[in-house]
Amino acid sequence: MLIEEIMALPFPDALNRLTIPYYPVDAKVTSLERTASDVLKYREQWEGTHSILNQASKTVGTGKESRLVVPNKLVLTYQKKIVELAIAFLLGNPPKIKLKIQDDRYSLPLQAIQTVWDDNKLDYFNKELMRTVCIETHAAELWYIIKPDLSLPSVIGTILLSEGRGDMLYPHFDDYGKMDAFTRKYSVQTIDKKVRQLVDIYTVLKIYHAEQISGAWSVTDEINLVGKIPIIYYKQVTPEWYDVESLIERYETSISKHGDTNDYFAAPIPVISGKLVNAPDKDKVGKSLQLRGERNPNNGNMEYGKVAYLTWDNSPDSIKLEQQTLKSEIMGLTDTPDIDFNSLKTIGTVSGIALKLMFLGATMKAKNKEELYGECFGRRLNLIKAMLTLTSMKDKVIYDEMKTYVEFQSIIPENLKELMDTLSIGRGGAPVMSEQTALKNNPFVTDVTVEEQQIADESSNSNSLTGSSFGV
Repeated sequence: MLIEEIMALPFPDALNRLTIPYYPVDAKVTSLERTASDVLKYREQWEGTHSILNQASKTVGTGKESRLVVPNKLVLTYQKKIVELAIAFLLGNPPKIKLKIQDDRYSLPLQAIQTVWDDNKLDYFNKELMRTVCIETHAAELWYIIKPDLSLPSVIGTILLSEGRGDMLYPHFDDYGKMDAFTRKYSVQTIDKKVRQLVDIYTVLKIYHAEQISGAWSVTDEINLVGKIPIIYYKQVTPEWYDVESLIERYETSISKHGDTNDYFAAPIPVISGKLVNAPDKDKVGKSLQLRGERNPNNGNMEYGKVAYLTWDNSPDSIKLEQQTLKSEIMGLTDTPDIDFNSLKTIGTVSGIALKLMFLGATMKAKNKEELYGECFGRRLNLIKAMLTLTSMKDKVIYDEMKTYVEFQSIIPENLKELMDTLSIGRGGAPVMSEQTALKNNPFVTDVTVEEQQIADESSNSNSLTGSSFGV
């Protein structure tokens, strides 16, 4: 059914058709279908509300000797580590906007796109966006144009939409898999504390705004001047840690029980046979235990008892092996590198190739993420170009012609000396870089032209001084 036919239906019927939850074809299993309660559960897991915290306390002993024993409930926030490192490997170095075909005519339009990118601080926005998708499994960015005043230029902006922020998101796709509508359901609170139930529906031709009042819908619409749905929708099937959730829970249970065992048996416990006269103060030097003797009624002999210590010499190796295995599997199955200080301090100096191989799993994961974010960032660039044509119609043809894409950057440091040595060998010792290129890539140089002039001036002054010293 065409989107125009759907929107021609009575609004409640159209809304019902457009708000059917969307699940990708590759979801396969119905248990993977996300609901609003699932998103709440994912958020709680991310924030550290884990099932280990539900472990009940128990009462031991009877009567006056009874007491409540609270077990250890140790939470491991591997969810955050998995997500944050995935973000770092894809977006740690901000992606760059590139042109598929270089042309001087594209210089100013490209600069305008970069300005919109920078004004909206998208390098930071991207990380929050990816974090939301990794946790909640989907999110969207809404783009808009504001004309603050006739004397001022239009402002192009964006906001993040997610269930964690109170939005219910419903993309709708035509028979060819192309998004032909996007519905956002949300509520706002007025100054007088009343809650308004709102719905926005975005199509290529129109934008619909609806409010539910006393059970009925009040609907208005406006022409979509951009000519594109101003929504970029991001979706993954499960949260980032889904495959290792049971391993994390088992690891938390293991270290919590191990902690309980240590609480009981890590320190030596005195085992006393007989009656203790008095226990020494804990701060006393040269402490000793004194036992009162008792006469054995059977043989008449005096017996003074004895003192021994219950000690736990070694923690079971099986526990240590299990915990090491669990950590290794959690990190390995999610392609999350173990890059804490203790892991890195022993690696020493490694070549650039070896360093890349060490992080190959995380790099491959980031490359796979480009399948989603590369496509969506490309749509974002096309949407920005369409919006820019509304504010500068004279550049419409150029914006339509220029082909842009986003190039993701690696966070793995390059061994530049190794690379330059290899290039020099390939060139037979000849130079592999011009002086200007070297200056452009020098992080201490802010203006290449000024730097070149200063180098030339210093060189000229140096030659003059050298010549005068020899009377030339």
